Amino acid sequence: MTTDTQHSAKQFPENYFVEKYGLSPTHSEVLAATPYFVGDKALDVGCGRGRNTFYMAQHGFQVDAFDVNPHAIDIVQHIIELEGVDSVRPSVRNLNQNPYIESSYDVIACTVVMMFLEPSTIPVLIKEMQEATLPGGINIIVSAMNTPAHPMQPDFRFGFAEGELSAYYDGWELLKYNEDVGQMHRRDAFGNFVEMQFATIIAKKPR
Repeated sequence: MTTDTQHSAKQFPENYFVEKYGLSPTHSEVLAATPYFVGDKALDVGCGRGRNTFYMAQHGFQVDAFDVNPHAIDIVQHIIELEGVDSVRPSVRNLNQNPYIESSYDVIACTVVMMFLEPSTIPVLIKEMQEATLPGGINIIVSAMNTPAHPMQPDFRFGFAEGELSAYYDGWELLKYNEDVGQMHRRDAFGNFVEMQFATIIAKKPR
């Protein structure tokens, strides 16, 4: 088992999966959370094709990974089979229908996912994430906001209000929190990258 200060050796070189399989880069906030990694069990909520999943596996975690898109999960499973990865367990999960988390984890990541969920799902999912986190473990969340200066995109179902995400984590240690403006990987009618405001949190559960 890994500890607060030591994780098992990486099975593959840094960026191996990104470069070989054309995955999007590991999310910058997962990279930022790396110094706070503890334990040996992780959950990637809304994993897509596995950019964060495989990164956490490289850092010694047994990783469960959920996504609503069966094709994305097929890609993750295909990489697992090709590379002989035995530390990743992917599954198809519609979080709007089933936001419940059955196991406990040291690290739970949910990056650029919540804005695609129904508003009623958000409080249930966050509570599930918090309850499934072991004492001393961390949650990583990045999601779009809905503010007067930066209203959410038409295809988004949910956006955090100012201060809303941090309020959910009252009593946790906020290792990082901001509500910064950033660019999305999409362009407007004039060819400019769309700017959105994002709520970002890395929070540690009290022991």
